[in-house]
Amino acid sequence: MIIYQLSQYGTHLTDANLARELGARACADNDFRLDFSGVENISVEFARTLYQTVLEQRDMSVFMNMLQMESMQAAVKLEIFSAMQSPSPVPADEVKTPPAPEKLNPVAALRQIRRAYRDYVHTFQKFQNPAIRNWVTERVERGSLLWRDEFVQLPRRFEAGDTFAELVSQKLLHPETPRYFLGKTDEPINLYHHQAQAIKHIIGARENTIVATGTGSGKSFCFGIPIISECLKLRAKGVAGIKAVIVYPMNALSNSQYADFSRRLHGSGLKIALYTGDTPHSRDNALQQYRQVFGREQPYDSEIISREEIQVNPPDILMTNYVMLELLLTRFEDRKLFPVQHKGVLQFLVLDEVHTYTGKRGADVACLIRRVKQHTNTVGSLRCIATSATVHSGEGEDAATVIADFAQQLFGESFSAAHVIGEHYRPAIGAGDSVLAPAINISEADINGFDGS
Repeated sequence: MIIYQLSQYGTHLTDANLARELGARACADNDFRLDFSGVENISVEFARTLYQTVLEQRDMSVFMNMLQMESMQAAVKLEIFSAMQSPSPVPADEVKTPPAPEKLNPVAALRQIRRAYRDYVHTFQKFQNPAIRNWVTERVERGSLLWRDEFVQLPRRFEAGDTFAELVSQKLLHPETPRYFLGKTDEPINLYHHQAQAIKHIIGARENTIVATGTGSGKSFCFGIPIISECLKLRAKGVAGIKAVIVYPMNALSNSQYADFSRRLHGSGLKIALYTGDTPHSRDNALQQYRQVFGREQPYDSEIISREEIQVNPPDILMTNYVMLELLLTRFEDRKLFPVQHKGVLQFLVLDEVHTYTGKRGADVACLIRRVKQHTNTVGSLRCIATSATVHSGEGEDAATVIADFAQQLFGESFSAAHVIGEHYRPAIGAGDSVLAPAINISEADINGFDGS
């Protein structure tokens, strides 16, 4: 092993040419080490040149291996880690992202993610045994250790369902509902078959419903549209109190859904609130956090953002998680959310990603749901809605029956396999038994020139 003492060049290293020479030596010799003892600081240019010289020929593991971190002072480490945050040079043989910022080349994006992940892993890997280091390096470069080959799948198109106008004419939706579900053209969105079907089950038949469709299928609209429609009807009657509780297994999911629905409900006269452990107590603290998170000076008029406001004026729609929902029924200050005068007002209880409520968590949530129904006087009348990933039938069992039985045990309410809603697809374009081409006809030039369209 070669230990190279950098203090011979002084206590302040700024020479980019020296950094380039040291980086080249590290690329040529895996046993080359840099000792920073006696060096007080290094320049940004020195650190960045050293780092990028290595990455132009090798990878992050070689760079980290050449550094004797224990010999570095804090200022030196800071410059090294800052340099590592700068954009890495892209090897010439790898695809570059197209220059147009509004387009996405998924192939280039994937390779960028791989490079970033590889660099991240190598920051905490240090091998004493050269044989192990070489073995790991070889398999990382070959792509068999940290990731698998990319998998490309063309999604099938969902079958269209009833339009908003048709659902309104059928007296299923409140006439104002389409205003809060506009697309990019300021026209009501086109509903999928499974979304329209969910509305008919939840509003028309007043049945407990399970929506078991895939990611990106618009599950949130399956329950969001009927909930908002019913809230608009109850608003016209002057009914106050929480009409819907939507429970998410993770705050990340609730944050995303809350941002979308609060924006849509602006100007509707309805109120929505997100009540989790992160919800601030006072209006001032909530407003400060809101500005940091959402980047807007003021919330939409549909939003109630602090605990104090939620307790004084409960919203029409409450988004939360099951842990917080438990606390809402037990903490004295939160019992105001479901006062005696609001008994029977709660119309909907939604459990998103219901398949996550198994085992001990499932038992806890099942008990919690029964307490919620008793506390709100909605046993037998509460419309229970669950969303789940796509389910497939196994040997000797029907998937719809299995998930309906599961939901019935969890909610303590009746669920029918007939009200498990799955995906409906449009027929594929073309027909027949034509054979696929014997080889892939897409060239490297096609990939490099792909503009994201």
